[in-house]
Amino acid sequence: MVMLPNLSPIEGESTVSWCSRLDPFHAGLSGPHFLQLMQFSRQSVVDMTDDCIGRLNELTGVSEDRIRVFGISRIEAARFKHRDVVFGMRFALRTHTIFCPACLLEDADPAGASSGRRVGRIGWMFSPVRTCRRHGIVLHRRRNSGFHEQFQDMNLVAPDDAVLEKLAGNAPSANTFGLQSYVERRFSGVPGPDWLDTQDVDQASKACEMLGAWLVFGAHTNLDKLSLREWSEAGSAGFEAARDGVDGLRKALEEISRESFRRSSKGGPQAALGRIYQWLQFKKSKVDPRPVRDVVREFVLDTMPIDPGTTLFDHPCRWAAPSFAGQSVAIDRRS
Repeated sequence: MVMLPNLSPIEGESTVSWCSRLDPFHAGLSGPHFLQLMQFSRQSVVDMTDDCIGRLNELTGVSEDRIRVFGISRIEAARFKHRDVVFGMRFALRTHTIFCPACLLEDADPAGASSGRRVGRIGWMFSPVRTCRRHGIVLHRRRNSGFHEQFQDMNLVAPDDAVLEKLAGNAPSANTFGLQSYVERRFSGVPGPDWLDTQDVDQASKACEMLGAWLVFGAHTNLDKLSLREWSEAGSAGFEAARDGVDGLRKALEEISRESFRRSSKGGPQAALGRIYQWLQFKKSKVDPRPVRDVVREFVLDTMPIDPGTTLFDHPCRWAAPSFAGQSVAIDRRS
């Protein structure tokens, strides 16, 4: 039986937000109580289970395909899907609360699309999305206070309007959208640069962010100290390099290593590439970096002396060949 009048999701809204607006609209109840009354759990909404989608279709008349567009489905223990794009758990940021304070303040307008109710946007939930396009400010992002905050009802997880006013006023401005735009277009099915499109979206994004961090802030920068605004800048810089594929990446690596050697002529690949080398050699990421790892490995073998038998990014270098300055370079083209 369909609940009337119909309340459809707003464009760009998350399923959690939509369900949170269904509650007061139809029953005058808060989110958890309404969902219990309708006989499905908050976690089923967060995970977009088939049973939940079917139940929402029955209650609202909104098609199952349309409902899926506004959510993130769990397909394996640590794998998720939005639209037709699959990614790992860290890309979806289920451990964080994220919002634009200016957007939430605008939602309070009774004449607006949400009739004065706060709207959570699905795009806020993805790691490379750090800037609000509408307001040109960095999104507010914090760690969840507990597991219960995975249910991102903005009426429950965001502060009151007075605090939102302060957050909006203090939010850093930002206008770097290169990587963010790529991710948004990819979710919409728009093709992007070939080298990036052959990878999972979280692989491609991580490669852009890491490469850009070193391009913009230096090969030996402390990544833990970069702000959301700086990560946004890094993502855009890395995307500009990666959009040209292997040639663009090698050009960026040349720039990074040249700057490192300008500061100090001593050391091998770790001195030249700094955090890039550490990230790939010591597996400092939960995201498989294989495509960019292979490019960096080839670059190191082509340009730097490596002792035979050295393990470089999980593969031993097998034999030696003549190189510059009378030294030998270990060469192994295995991927």
